[in-house]
Amino acid sequence: MDKPRLERPVVKTIDHLTPSLLGAMLGNPAVAGFEAESIGTGQVGEVYRLRVHYSDEKGNSPATMVLKIASRDPRSHASGISLGIYNIETRFYDELAPAVAAKTPCVPGCYYSAYDKDSGFFALLLEDVGADALVGNDLHGATLAQARLAMAELGRLHSALLSFAQQAENQWLVQEGQLNAAMFEELFRAFKERYRGRVTPEHLAICERWVQSFARFSDVLLQPGAMALLGVTHGDYRMDNILFPPAGDQAKVVDWQLVKVGPLAIDLAYFLGGCLDPAERRDWLHELLQTYLNALTAAGGQPLVTLEQLKRDLRMNAFYGVTMAIVSSILVRQTNRGDDMFITLLSRHCELVRDLDAFSVLPAAPATGAQDWTPLQPEPQDELPHPAQENKYWSESWYFDFVDESQGITGWVRLGLTPNLKGNWYTALVSRPGKPLLLLEDYVAPASSGSGHTLHLQAEHYEVTHEVASGEELKTYRIRFSGKAAAYDMPDRVLRGDRASSADENLMLDLTYYSVGMPYQYRISTRYEIPCAVSGIVTINGQETKLHNVPGQRDHSWAPRDFWALDWVWSSFHFGSQHYHATELRFFGGARMPIGYVQETGGEVRELEGVVCREVHDNVASDEGRLVSKMDITVTPRGGEAMRVSVEPVGHAPLRLVSNDGRVSLFDRAWGRVRLEDGRTGVGWFEWNQNVLDDEQV
Repeated sequence: MDKPRLERPVVKTIDHLTPSLLGAMLGNPAVAGFEAESIGTGQVGEVYRLRVHYSDEKGNSPATMVLKIASRDPRSHASGISLGIYNIETRFYDELAPAVAAKTPCVPGCYYSAYDKDSGFFALLLEDVGADALVGNDLHGATLAQARLAMAELGRLHSALLSFAQQAENQWLVQEGQLNAAMFEELFRAFKERYRGRVTPEHLAICERWVQSFARFSDVLLQPGAMALLGVTHGDYRMDNILFPPAGDQAKVVDWQLVKVGPLAIDLAYFLGGCLDPAERRDWLHELLQTYLNALTAAGGQPLVTLEQLKRDLRMNAFYGVTMAIVSSILVRQTNRGDDMFITLLSRHCELVRDLDAFSVLPAAPATGAQDWTPLQPEPQDELPHPAQENKYWSESWYFDFVDESQGITGWVRLGLTPNLKGNWYTALVSRPGKPLLLLEDYVAPASSGSGHTLHLQAEHYEVTHEVASGEELKTYRIRFSGKAAAYDMPDRVLRGDRASSADENLMLDLTYYSVGMPYQYRISTRYEIPCAVSGIVTINGQETKLHNVPGQRDHSWAPRDFWALDWVWSSFHFGSQHYHATELRFFGGARMPIGYVQETGGEVRELEGVVCREVHDNVASDEGRLVSKMDITVTPRGGEAMRVSVEPVGHAPLRLVSNDGRVSLFDRAWGRVRLEDGRTGVGWFEWNQNVLDDEQV
């Protein structure tokens, strides 16, 4: 009996593959050696052709095969884990590919598949289609013969996979989109900045119109008669992912990393729009659609859709390629070929939109200036815990900070419920200038008990209660903590993973957070932030410090949160009765996304449309150099003028976050003084999530 998929060995790098390991993967102890040749240009994985030598008769084991493993590039590896594509592709070959093989040989045979959810590594041993196979090229596009073959294979693939869309055990194929309208708008903003000189005004106008309609397009899809034929889609069906052997009329389809349930027409639109010269596509479209339809009908034994319905579905999904070109170009690592490919694909997809009159299916365009930028607010019930999702990095987090500059004491606390990891997270820190940093960090914290309004954790060295009174949601929150905290004379010790510098100290917190502004709901995620006045008592080794209405911030989020998938700068700072929250998300592809607000106590909230952070790190050649020594933030309220804020970190309270798969984030946190250009001064907390990408620094 085969081992469960998650217990099979994986291959971290090609250097780790040995003849004995390869023999174990193949179930053939006669493997005596192999040579590996790198092939392909994948951005989130590495692909090798293996030429295998055997000590005796090899039986059914092949002389050559293809090995696919995770990328050794830390950013690409992090993206593969965070997006779930390593798990998806190995699961496709385990669970879906055999059914496809029964109807068409267009999917390479799989000799071995394994995925380790803890380490994030995987291994696929696949049939070698042959070194003389022609790999499709997105930039060159398809010939008519290649397009015919691609459409026929797509029809057979969709037929073979159709039944999986309705089976309960395949819920992993039903993936909720992570792209919402606010995120799409910000990614498009970054796209325009990067490619403005390379996109024609006509095509840029098509993109603008689609971005404006993105939020309301789901309503169009729910209208009577608008529902397209659903099934299991490849999700990335283009020439780069199709191989054409020199003999016969058979193509091989690879890279099943985006397979999911969806409208079958998105695969059609993605290939027909992106892989064909627009002039040739206009001439060939009817024939290619009929080729697909004939293959779909023949493989299924009965008609599933008419040609007219197929054309309607194609029109409804014509913008899929536009979306993919915009989003993918910003989120993946930028290369010259990648830039050429994305601009070419965008141009072709925009021409498909125009030729199909896909604008006719969009909701009416909003009037100029009619975009509603009224800040969003959470509901009172959002204060309470939410149902967990299956995503590995789904978490629910409650965060609190405070600054009492006059008494020289600051701190922050975070409770993170992480049901799909090894345990919950709990962190409590107190920083005092000239004194050791006090830190309690627990990444295997026990499950919480209590009602929805009360969260209680009882561990060996600490006890904590978080509570909000019924009727006080979003207004008042109390936290109580008592336990042993490690003492660090230098905060960089935490980043390096060193032991505490002195004995543990007794720490107690009894703090109440009173909201002094409007709770601000993020547009791109389920999260809100609230400026607060904080009162209570901090007790260190029996010595009390009383806080009275000092500035602070709290937030609450419930969503997938992979600290190792991107960098960011978060900040919350206060100038008397004026409160700022400014976050700059930093995607590995280079895009940056602003989030935040400025508001007066009891006054209106103004969203920020621009956040640009420029920080300087200590000039030290070690992890210690990741501590930020100063920073400038330029914030731009929506419709207002940019303002420059100077930040002087005073006390660092960082963490070193290590994922189950070994990735490291240096999570520098500091309280500091801030100064506006008009001379006003204030205080706040700041954090820099910095992924370690050089193995020598880990």
